[in-house]
This record gives sequence, C-alpha cells and structure tokens, in this order.
Amino acid sequence: MHIVVDRQHTMASDLIERLETQSEYKGVFISAEDAMIACDFNTLLIVVDVNRPGYVESAALLESINKIAVIDHHRRAADYIENAVVSLHEPYASSASELVSELLQYLVPTSGILTCEAEAMLAGIYLDTKGFSTRTGVRTFEAAAYLRRAGAESSDVKRLFQSSFDQYMERQKLISSARDCGQGVIFAITGEEVDRIAAAQAADELLSIIGTHASVVAFRSGNDMAVSARAAGHVNVQLLMGETRRRRQPFGGRCTAEEYHAGGGRQADHGCHSRLLRRSADREAGRQQITVCRKRRFTTAVIRPKSRRSCSPHSI
Repeated sequence: MHIVVDRQHTMASDLIERLETQSEYKGVFISAEDAMIACDFNTLLIVVDVNRPGYVESAALLESINKIAVIDHHRRAADYIENAVVSLHEPYASSASELVSELLQYLVPTSGILTCEAEAMLAGIYLDTKGFSTRTGVRTFEAAAYLRRAGAESSDVKRLFQSSFDQYMERQKLISSARDCGQGVIFAITGEEVDRIAAAQAADELLSIIGTHASVVAFRSGNDMAVSARAAGHVNVQLLMGETRRRRQPFGGRCTAEEYHAGGGRQADHGCHSRLLRRSADREAGRQQITVCRKRRFTTAVIRPKSRRSCSPHSI
C-alpha cells in the first residue's frame, strides 16, 4: 500500500513527517512518478476527498489504472470520475475523514489504529467543520468519538493547525485588503504571491464578520491567480464560483497574473466580481426559497430584478 503525494506542494508536510516516524509508514509516501512505475493491472487506486479528474494528485496516474474507488463528500460535479468500481459519495457528510472513520468502525477495532492515524482523521474533521461549528451532524460526533477512543488527543490535533509568525502576518495583510461589496459579500484581492494556507485562513476569518454570507480571497500563485472562497447561510459558494467560470471572469476561468495586471488589477475586479457575486447570491437565495415553498405544496413568485428598474414576473 502506498500514498501518492506531491511533497513540493502539499499542505500536510508536518503530518506526513509525523506519520513517517512510525515503522508502519516507512516508504509509504511516494511520488506520482514512482506510483506510475509500481502500478500494474491489479492495482486499486483509492481517490479520497475529491471527485473531479482535474483535482487529483496525478491525472496521468488516474487514467492509467482501471480499478478506481472514490470516497468523497463534495457536490458531484459535471466531470465526475465515472469509471469507479466503488463510489462512496455522501454530500451530507462533514468530511472525507468522517466517511473513512465510519468504514473503519466496521473493519478495524480501535486497538488496530495508531494514535497518529486517529489524530490525522480527527484533524480532517476538525478542518472541514471549522472546529465542529459548521456542517456537523450526529454522525460527525460519532466518528469523532470513535477516533477519540482510538487515542486521538484534541490538544495534539489543534497543534497541527498552528501557523508561523510569517503566515500570521501574511494572513492579516490579506484581511486588511478586504472590501465589503454589500449584501454580505466580502472580497479581498492581492497581486502578490501568497501562501495557500494563509489565503484559506483569511477567507475563514473574513466569514466570521457579522452579516457576512460569502468571502472570496484572490491571490497570486506562481503565474496564475488562485481563489479561496467560503460561504455560510443560504449562499452556496460552489455555485458562485461556477457562475464566475461560466461567465469567463478572471479567477473563475484561466487567468494568469500578467493578464490580471493588464486588465486593470484589483480595482476593476472588485467592481465586476462583487456585482456578479451579489447577483449569484440573490439567484441562489431565490431558488432555495422557491424550493422550500414547493415542498410546502404551494408556489410563490420570487422576483430578483437585474437592475433598479422593475421587472415583470416573466423574467423569473
């Protein structure tokens, strides 16, 4: 058994180093190139926490293996991995770690799980639920209790999320560039190179502001502009980002840092993206309200005007 990881870009370096101190994990973590050499016709590839071919660690490895299993909790995308022989896809689960923990309860006794393994899975649940504050259910706490019985310590898990002084200052600099776009949308844009972890943490922290429903942080990553987005309440951030891709806006499509600066930079993007995000948020809120009303066996018209001018019911 091997785990394919890109050590140059992984955000779990500390966790990997901790696992490698155990004799059971000697030589387990390998690169995608080594995995291509080691795989054969009988190899089973287990894809975890992603269901899109473009998001896996190695697309070439995915295409070269016939037997594939998918374990994921994200919404099913249009380019879903369709040739999987086994698919455990549960969008209502808090995290992929919760799904794996549920599987282990039926396969392995708690004595058969290493403490570092239990803490790694508990860290995954802690990360996706933001400290058990969002997307939690009965199954989430049952999985956490199982991992706690396996030896996971919450204090050690929290230490895995500690950031350095430089990361903290980088995150605060990102937050200071944020702008309130109205209707609960906060946008932060920088043309500087930013660590992905700091950007994700900045998006999480912006979402904690009172009245905020969505936060978007756009930053430079190599020659590209990357986005870290978060949402709460009635806003679906995946639909918002999908809308930006559909409209071919920067950040939502393919946009290099040079194209970003040539296009006017952050001032222009603050305006066009905030308008697009507000329209998308209104549209998603309208869809959800109509859906709820239909479930109650009556229909209501939710009109979201595209401009300040009034619109007819036919524009719904």
